[in-house]
Amino acid sequence: MVRFKRNLIAIAVSAWAALAAAQAPTQATSPFMRMLKPSASREELQTKARRYTPANGDGPIVWLIGVAHVGRADYYKDLQKLLDYQSSVLYEGVSRNGVDPAAQTAADPKDDPRQRSTYQALSDALGLEFQLYGIDYKRPTFHNSDLSWEEMQALEAKNPTPKNSMSLANIGAMLDANSPQGKMLAASLAQMKGDPGSIEAMHLIMIEALSNPEVIAENLSPSLNDLLIKTRNAKVLGDLKTEIAKQPAPRSIAIFFGAGHMADMEHLTEDLGYVGGEERWYTAIDGDTKKLSPNGQMMLDTMRAFLTKKKASPGK
Repeated sequence: MVRFKRNLIAIAVSAWAALAAAQAPTQATSPFMRMLKPSASREELQTKARRYTPANGDGPIVWLIGVAHVGRADYYKDLQKLLDYQSSVLYEGVSRNGVDPAAQTAADPKDDPRQRSTYQALSDALGLEFQLYGIDYKRPTFHNSDLSWEEMQALEAKNPTPKNSMSLANIGAMLDANSPQGKMLAASLAQMKGDPGSIEAMHLIMIEALSNPEVIAENLSPSLNDLLIKTRNAKVLGDLKTEIAKQPAPRSIAIFFGAGHMADMEHLTEDLGYVGGEERWYTAIDGDTKKLSPNGQMMLDTMRAFLTKKKASPGK
């Protein structure tokens, strides 16, 4: 049973790690995701928004707004306020077959593509909210600035990931609630119902795993990391340059992507002559070890041991 739960928890963390918060293996000028410990027992996963201004004073303000894809409802409400203040928002959203899940509205909720995501399964089970429901994307200022799934598949085919490494197909399966991996996750989450202490353990597991760049980087090969982070970032930074060049230029522009994208995006300070300034931190998930049940404590201890073992034996 312990091994079963450990594997299922690893699937949950890997699913998040793959697209939600994959970290580029480079040093960030300033991190956009961190773990904060307000007390000896409490932990918080926080993401950052940072304001940039042109060094020469000529051009729009740019905000890099990092986000976690599952979090507290008030977390997304606070981010929405900042996003709605911007003249233009370039957001992350991997479309499939021409369908942007962030902007999709199905006549029947059962057909909503967002419901078929493991993110939705996680948020439902853990008393959190899925970003695509927590944020209102139907603003006229919001623009999808991401690659499509089909574009990423074509790029991966030109530079395949090494054998025995995570591939784009693996990620797609982990993020699909109807896949075998998604169903395993659902089975694991179902065991937590009626045990708030186990749910608290999952909060802590996510906080500790997703705030650790070393853990995140282990899940991705360099080629897949480049595809998921740098290649997609190149797309949004190209769109940013187009927005800045508009006449008249927008008053302010926000890039709204997973927090793991932002370390690489910060090179806009060099490429576009922008200087970083004000920073705002937002709490996405919180957890407290005092609220753990015996089963929850076992889950947390098991996952901590699992992550420690992976760190001590990289690539195994």
